[in-house]
Amino acid sequence: MGSYLEIFQALFIVFTVRPWHHNIARGLLQTPKVYFYGTGLVRGNHGVKLENPSAAMLLKHVQFLYDSQERETELHYVRTKDGAEVDFAISEDRHLTHLIECKATNSTPHPALKRFAQEHPDAIAVQIVGDLRQPQTRDGIEIIDAAT
Repeated sequence: MGSYLEIFQALFIVFTVRPWHHNIARGLLQTPKVYFYGTGLVRGNHGVKLENPSAAMLLKHVQFLYDSQERETELHYVRTKDGAEVDFAISEDRHLTHLIECKATNSTPHPALKRFAQEHPDAIAVQIVGDLRQPQTRDGIEIIDAAT
């Protein structure tokens, strides 16, 4: 018998986002993040409630790119041994193309996002903010409103 997580995945209640890592086997050993397809089941603060639908929309985007254009895209998150984390990363052909951080109200670029954007200059860095007055670009990071 499978785990509850496997059952919930089979019933399309939840999906997982695995960490991005150069070494695929090593990435599989790290803990995946779990998100709900239906955001009505999400409990927590405004930031958590923003991150879950962002994950669902990004997953649909990557699936669309694969289904419509056969692009080998995947949704991940990035975390280092020292605990620095970016909520989402999109890869294509095993190269990072996007780094995405979700924040409820903070429009200051997240330190981990800045760090990974510098380490992966070819990736587009975006900070999605739930309550943003005006879109902007800071330190090469696009800061956009979540509704956009």
